[in-house]
Amino acid sequence: MYKIILILSISILITNHANAQQTTNPNIKHDWEDSRYTVNVNNTVTDNKTNLIWKRCAQGLSGSDCMTGTATPHDWQAALDLADNSSLAGLSWRVPNIKELRSIAAYDRYYPAINSAIFPNTPTNDWFWSSSPNAFNSDSAWVLYFYYGYGSGRDRDYGGYVRLVRGGQ
Repeated sequence: MYKIILILSISILITNHANAQQTTNPNIKHDWEDSRYTVNVNNTVTDNKTNLIWKRCAQGLSGSDCMTGTATPHDWQAALDLADNSSLAGLSWRVPNIKELRSIAAYDRYYPAINSAIFPNTPTNDWFWSSSPNAFNSDSAWVLYFYYGYGSGRDRDYGGYVRLVRGGQ
């Protein structure tokens, strides 16, 4: 009986996840207004609060609406290597640390927990890598899940998405 209830609960969660639309919580201060960001002509975004410059699209996606291509998962080392070899707009890029990645998570909303006008088509079905190793487990690093905007540790051989940044640290 317990297994049937568990299976039905998981099925409902998956169905709700697939049909969800971005939802906001008016009880949480909204710190991710469009005016906080400057969308640059080279498909980058400047966060005027942190002075970080972000690639507007998750790695593998492009275009002003981030609808061209496919966001592809990478293990942690591949994510770091990808950053070393990326040259969008002739600039150097890196994988953000977990604090930087959390700075663009909009905690007053979910599905996705990000300003979707500024960062369109952000995948919500998997984790985004940070460059921050997990101090509790040397085989893992910190990741952020943009469905709800929470972070966790993940094994470094896990496949996660990448959104690159420059500046700061």
